[in-house]
Amino acid sequence: AYGQEDLSSLVEGAKKEGSLILYMSLQVTDIQKLVGAFKRHYPFAKVEFVPLLGERLLARIITEANAGRYSADIYRLDILRIHELLKRKLLAPYFPPEAARFPKELRDAEGRWTAHALNVDVLGWNTRLLPKELIPKRFEDLLRPELTGKMAIESTSWDWFTAVRELMGGEERGLGFMKELASQKFTLRRGHTLLSQLVAAGEHPLAVNLHVNGIENLRIRGAPVDWTMTDPALVKIQTIGVSAKAPHPNLARLFVNFALSREGQRILGDVGRNPADPEIV
Repeated sequence: AYGQEDLSSLVEGAKKEGSLILYMSLQVTDIQKLVGAFKRHYPFAKVEFVPLLGERLLARIITEANAGRYSADIYRLDILRIHELLKRKLLAPYFPPEAARFPKELRDAEGRWTAHALNVDVLGWNTRLLPKELIPKRFEDLLRPELTGKMAIESTSWDWFTAVRELMGGEERGLGFMKELASQKFTLRRGHTLLSQLVAAGEHPLAVNLHVNGIENLRIRGAPVDWTMTDPALVKIQTIGVSAKAPHPNLARLFVNFALSREGQRILGDVGRNPADPEIV
């Protein structure tokens, strides 16, 4: 079904709709770049957006749905939270032509979502504060006594907790490891971007679950930071899909298709994110 959509018919319907409302877990400046490029193709579109972190955005969507309010045309959330929308049948089936080249693992078989970007979790540290011999190479290295009180963690990353627990042996052994890890006296911080900035500022020698794009952007700009991927790598899919009760369904489909296009995916790369399109480096 991918690639069969007639975009010209969508454009005619979109012109009548005129407006578009995006609910996106993405930074404001990144959304603005996507919207600006989209409007160059569809200048008749009036676009509004609501940018919120994952759990806050999910809570808003569910609260509105429970009240029978459906304001959004598009939802952009990570794949774990998108399942909450799937359970409530809040996503419409749509097979964007641009998604045809994406691997099947990055698109829903029923067309309800497609991967928009990939978040890669990494270990990041301040190169002035953490000696080379203490740089962790495995999750077990985080238990070193020398790292006690020197580490920070993003406080809402329950998905990271679950993934590491499974990697370290599952329910019993993995939970035992996580309890040992908790005794290392972590500092909790809310927000991956903030945590990267605090590591760069010397507030924390080491952070265990940074997003690679945030810490790498700081490194490129000269901050005293570095990072390494875990083995295996922890990757979370950021998805995009059309609301099942979108007030402006034609414009919504046009935007999703654009966000997945090579142009839309390159914009993500230009702002330092990891595009889901395997052809965009």
